[in-house]
Amino acid sequence: MRRVLLTLSAVFALVVLANPVEAQFKIGVQGAMITSAADIPTFELNGKLGAGARLMLDPPLFPLALVGGFVYYKPDCADCKYWTASLAAQLRIPLPLVAPYVIGGLQTRGTTAGPESDAETGIMLGAGVQVNLGLSLFLEGTLELSKDDVAVAGIPDLDSPIVIKGGILIG
Repeated sequence: MRRVLLTLSAVFALVVLANPVEAQFKIGVQGAMITSAADIPTFELNGKLGAGARLMLDPPLFPLALVGGFVYYKPDCADCKYWTASLAAQLRIPLPLVAPYVIGGLQTRGTTAGPESDAETGIMLGAGVQVNLGLSLFLEGTLELSKDDVAVAGIPDLDSPIVIKGGILIG
């Protein structure tokens, strides 16, 4: 009899906690400020603001989420563009209201200056906090490293872009 009650209560808990697939996706907007980008000699990006979108696959009661994002920056020159796109894993402490996290993944940076354009892929690492109040608000800081930014000893170059991002996710 105990086994039956235990099995029924486990099934009941799984049914109550089950969410439809669309409840696991969050979509939103994000703003960013790039604080250092000395490795881009074509134009100045320090202190520039950017805007973009973010998509998150966030299974409930699971500390790992998949995050995709895009940010577009507009430098001061007429024909210049700078954008970043990333796909990262977010590992967080699954607390109900405030959830601190670390994030890491792949990032592509693209630059356009007049007729010339260039893109490079590297890694991005960071930390942040997410506040869940129906809407999810987040604030994070990331270090964006290209393949050339990491020294032979594995120590990041201090001129690598540091980006502060914040935004709202719905879902």
